[in-house]
Order: sequence, then structure tokens, then C-alpha cells
Amino acid sequence: MMRKNLGLALLVLLSLGISSCGQESSIKESSSSASSSSDSFSSIVDSSSVSTSVDKGTLSIPLTHLPLGFERKLTIEYSKPEYASQLTFNIANEAICSITDDGVVTGLKVGQTLVNASNADFDCDFYVSVDTDQFAAKVARRFSSYTAASYPEDHRTLFMGDSFFDTDEFFTNFNSFYSGYNVFSMGISATTADDWYYYSQKLVYPFEPENVVIHIGTNDINDDKCTTNETEERLVRLFESIHTNLPSTKIFYFGIEPSNAFKGNVSEDKRVNELTKTYCSTNSSFMTYLDSPSAFTKEDGTADTSLLRADGLHPLLTSYHIYTELLGTKLTLTELPKSVTDKSFEQLNDSSLNWLSYTPKSDSLTITGSTSCVNSRSFYCLYDDQAYQGNIAITGHLDFTATKNFGFAEIFVSQGMKDWASDNTLQIIYQNQGSEATPLYDTYWWSTNNSIKKIFESQVAQADSGFNFKLVVYNGTAYFYYKNQNYITQTVLKNPCVAFGAENGTLTVSSLAIQTNDDEITQLIPQN
Repeated sequence: MMRKNLGLALLVLLSLGISSCGQESSIKESSSSASSSSDSFSSIVDSSSVSTSVDKGTLSIPLTHLPLGFERKLTIEYSKPEYASQLTFNIANEAICSITDDGVVTGLKVGQTLVNASNADFDCDFYVSVDTDQFAAKVARRFSSYTAASYPEDHRTLFMGDSFFDTDEFFTNFNSFYSGYNVFSMGISATTADDWYYYSQKLVYPFEPENVVIHIGTNDINDDKCTTNETEERLVRLFESIHTNLPSTKIFYFGIEPSNAFKGNVSEDKRVNELTKTYCSTNSSFMTYLDSPSAFTKEDGTADTSLLRADGLHPLLTSYHIYTELLGTKLTLTELPKSVTDKSFEQLNDSSLNWLSYTPKSDSLTITGSTSCVNSRSFYCLYDDQAYQGNIAITGHLDFTATKNFGFAEIFVSQGMKDWASDNTLQIIYQNQGSEATPLYDTYWWSTNNSIKKIFESQVAQADSGFNFKLVVYNGTAYFYYKNQNYITQTVLKNPCVAFGAENGTLTVSSLAIQTNDDEITQLIPQN
């Protein structure tokens, strides 16, 4: 009897099959030898008690990358999905990541760790790599800007994606189209569809927008060198992630335009667009494809460079109406309540633009500039959740006290805050031309178009270190009134930014009033 029990135990052990990552278990592969061995026990073991091994296939989990602070679902692949079952995850270095029972991994610390996934039938080793997030600062700034603006929760529309929708660098006239609407752009230059799979977790899902407008895919092809299928897989994964997390949200996707900078990728752009069109058509309940590529393509199939910047890739500011008009045919946007559209001067926390901290809305503004370095002097930009660009009238009283020689205050009108020395720029400079002990203030205007300085007053007494002013910017022309009697006229680009600045001194602007309504602005334009 003991010998029979021993034989049964041996047969059970030999018949067990355990699969490992990417290969079948060696124990399971030896089942044929186990069968031959069982013949030797046939005289003492009843054949009805012999267990037959079942081939359950293999389990594989590829190397998993994700940025620090984000999460993603593991790609768990069974060669025979019918045998898929709950896995237990053992992480070698738990400081690197965490993994839930359903396979969602979260990056906790930059680094790589070995992970084992196993159950009664499978055993698999794989790695998780948590990478530095190169866009972390910009993601944080987009988040803080949007939350601070307190947009209404209902009927939100969020733009997201790459440089085409980056309002700091390329779509800088975004507010000239969408000021006064419940619309905000989260766009970040150089990002890919893979990046936005993660960034949506912080910049989209928490706000539950009614609509999401996307431009993405260009960098997947041009920078990451993804194939057509790889790019489409990334796009679909992003779309389906958004739809899973926000099932009621409508997604509007602009296709990948041809570029003169990456001529060799035009055919791949087209193939990805065709695949995406098909996906959008199949999923039309939540997806809409917007055919911007056709608008940027000439009859010969090449990029229409007359619509592009000098880099041969990005649209000119004057070309962005193509996107807004296409979107307008499919989506009616929601206007903001009047109180939400009030403008204020704020200093932004962005080291690349040399803006500092937030200043509350007020009828006065104080700026202290303590450095003589142009690259770090203080600017306060007229700000409406993003730099306001459009027609505007500003009135107030300016006082400036220099703390060093050649300290100055300025009123600044330009296409973008990085373009402080570009053409079609107006700077009203109020400068101490004397010494710290004996200030001598004068005022002039400066344009890089012609490098003209017009002196309003020279050798002004220290007691007269301030004046009333009025600045009107309307349809590409800036008018500046000095002491409410003199004015200058300067051609500027349409929809410029407006800012105040100070260097080596303290600027105070009081009785500050701002108008952005065209009917009110035109009443302030000089008639002579």
C-alpha cells in the first residue's frame, strides 16, 4: 500500500505543468517521459487515477517604461488567453514603483527594478523603468494656471497636444480666438501621443471636460521615428484611454499636416491620417476627425509653405484660423460669465520667460526691478489665464523711483513676451538719465523697425517723476498718450501682448483701468 501511494505522488508531481515568461515550463515539457515512467508502475497503479498535463501556453510582460509620478496599465500577454488568471506581483525594489492587483503600475522614483509576476500556472520576470519627466515643470504650470483661473465646471473645452497648440511658443494668439469662452489650451511643445497618455491623467481627466481638442502625432513620427502602425497604436491607445476615463467627452482630432522640414515623412503622415480617419469613423459616437492636412497641402501633395513659419513645420500665426474655423464647423463653444473674463496684470512663475509670482487683480500695480540684467528683469504681463493678446485700452498714473543709475520703467507692446526686441514692437521707456542721488527722468519711445527715439521731455525734475498715460492698441496700431496731451502712433502686429516692466527701480501704476471691448476702445482712438 505504501508503494502504491508513493507511485501516485510521483505521478502527480510529474504531471504538473508550470509556464514561465515567454516559454513553456520544463516540467510540463517532460510530461512524455513521465508517461513512459508511469508504465513501470502500471502493475500497481490504477490507470483511471493518472492525471493528463494541460498545455496552458505562456505568459510574457515586456519592459515597461513610464514617467515619474504617472501610472499605466501593464501589457500582460498570454499566448492562450483562455488560461489568463490573477497574478501576484513581487517588486525587487519597491521604492521604484507600485503595482496594483489588476496590473496598474505607478512610478515612485526614477530608476529600474525587476518584477516577478506569478500564480499557480505561470511565472514571469520583467522590468519596470521609471524615467525623469522632461516636461514636469510645464505640466505643473499648465495645471496651476488652469486651476487658478476657476473656469466653470460645466461645458469645458480643453485643447491638448504638441507645439501646434502650445500657447507660449506657437499658438500665441490663442486668446484672440477664444478669450471669453470656457476654453483653455494645455499644449506642450515636443510632446508625443505616448506622453499625453500620461499627461492626460493630470491635465485632462481631473477637469472632466465636455470636449477635448487634440493635435498630436507629428513628433511620434519625426522625433521618435515610429512606423505607421506604431504611431497609430499610440494614437488609438490615447483615444481609448480618454474615452475610458471620460466616456461622455467628445474628442476632436486634427490630422498630421505635411511639413517642409520632414519631407521624407509625408507619405507616412498620410497613411497615419487615413488609419485615424477610419478609426474616427468607426467610433463616431465620441470621435471627430478634422482634416487640417488638406488645408496645408498643395495640389502636388507637398506642404504649402506659404502657410508655415520659416522652420517649415509650424503654422504661421495668420494660419491658425484654419484650425479654429474647422473646429467651429463641428463644435459650438460655451461663453464664460462676464466676471470670469476680467483681465489682470500678473507675474508668472516661468524662469524661461523671466516672470515671477502671481499678483491679485487690482486697480494698482507695483513692480520692483532689482537687477540690471535684461534677461531677468521683472515683467508683468496682461494675463487672462494665458497672456492676453488682442485689442485693448489701458489708462492709469505711472510713478517710478530709480534705485541705481539708468534705472527705468517701461510699457511694452509686442507679439510675444520673448520678442521684446523684435520688429513691430513698441516700448515706452521712462528712464533715469542722471545719478542715484540726482535723478533726471525723461521719456522716449523705441521701435526696432527704425530705431527712432522721440524725446518727450528731458531733464525733468525729480518731483515730476510720474505722469498720467493712456495706451490704445487696436487692429495693429498702438497709440500712446503722454500726460494726456501728447501721443505717438506705432504699427504693431495684430493681437500683441501688453506688459509693464521695471529695472533698477520701483514702478507703481495707480488708477489702473482696462478695456477690451472694441466699441469702448474705438472711442479712445485719436481722431486727428
